[in-house]
Amino acid sequence: MYPFTYNDKLSHSNFLQNKISTFTANASTITVNTITPSIP
Repeated sequence: MYPFTYNDKLSHSNFLQNKISTFTANASTITVNTITPSIP
């Protein structure tokens, strides 16, 4: 059914997890950088 093995699926989901956590980290950094200057 799948042209790739179980290990390939694992590494693909790890890759997606890394992409998501990187995106989340970047989003939090941008939010912090946006909010912090407005705090006296």
